[in-house]
Amino acid sequence: MTSLKPSYLSPLSDMASKVVSGRRSRTPLACALALGTAVTFGVLISMATATTAAASSVPLQPSSPSSTAPDNLSIMLMAREGQLERAAEQLRAEFNSDRSNLALANRLAITYAALGRIEDSREVLETALAFNEVSAKTFENLKVLAGIQFARSYAQALGQPAPPNPQGLDTLDGDGLQVGALKQQLAAYEQAKIQAEADRLAAERLAAQQQAAERLAAERLAAQQQAAERLAADRLAARQQAAERPSAEGAARAKEEATARAAESMLIQWAKAWSSVDFERYAGFYDVSFANDRFKTRADWLAFRKPRVVGKSSIRVELSGIEVQLKKSNQGLTRAKARFSQRYESGRLRLNVRKEMDLVYRGNQWFIQSEGN
Repeated sequence: MTSLKPSYLSPLSDMASKVVSGRRSRTPLACALALGTAVTFGVLISMATATTAAASSVPLQPSSPSSTAPDNLSIMLMAREGQLERAAEQLRAEFNSDRSNLALANRLAITYAALGRIEDSREVLETALAFNEVSAKTFENLKVLAGIQFARSYAQALGQPAPPNPQGLDTLDGDGLQVGALKQQLAAYEQAKIQAEADRLAAERLAAQQQAAERLAAERLAAQQQAAERLAADRLAARQQAAERPSAEGAARAKEEATARAAESMLIQWAKAWSSVDFERYAGFYDVSFANDRFKTRADWLAFRKPRVVGKSSIRVELSGIEVQLKKSNQGLTRAKARFSQRYESGRLRLNVRKEMDLVYRGNQWFIQSEGN
């Protein structure tokens, strides 16, 4: 980068050179004091010379209307996008062609300072002061920058780290542009980058978890389908084998199950006839040989039961837990023992009883041969 160094800066340059060249032969504290004196002396020379020039200079001229340098808002937005270096390059190009513009110099110096380029920031202001009337704010900025340089040089001479956040740096401003605001925009840009990266990583982790869950679900579904297909195939093979090798035992078992279901169906129909107060249909379920402990004939039993059926306005009988145990005889499956729970409701009367019945099979139909609790 080419810059024009004013003649009044020569003493400062010479003094700094002497401090650096003699650093090895002096103690760190002596070097620091000498270098600080040089910097301070240079600032005083700068202020005095610039003030003298301000008294005799002509009024400042604004930048050309065709200027391409970014304004304050543009610089803030560029800092927000992490393009503050580009803004500095554009400002520098404009400044190199118009060193008489203090506002432009201040804008460029503030941008350099926000980027941590303190030497470049100071050089721009010193160059502008050499050619233009100096405003009060420009003097203040130059003093702050010189103080920062002195602090850094002093710490370096003592072998100590430079202050991480020099006092006064963030307050540098000019023409509405401030170092602190620019640094905030840079920090916001960096934070946005960090957050964007964190969001991207979180999205990738979530996508990976979703893919893993979907893959696991697909594997489980495939395993279940395969197990179901194997089970269906096994059942089909078993049915085919049973069909290919019919046995008398299987046929007898099927007949036994059908006979038991027929007996259970008869009991359900018996309860429905009772619930419908249809005594004739109700009586038809009792065998001609019916007898129990109290009644020795079917006629005596039905005479006892009739007023308890037809004399009711409403009856509700429900059976549950029906168990039918078939009894084999020489004539085949002609007898059975039935056990079940009976719930009886009529008016306010509610009864729950456990019943047993002896059943007899006549003419392809089951009948009640005995009934008791």
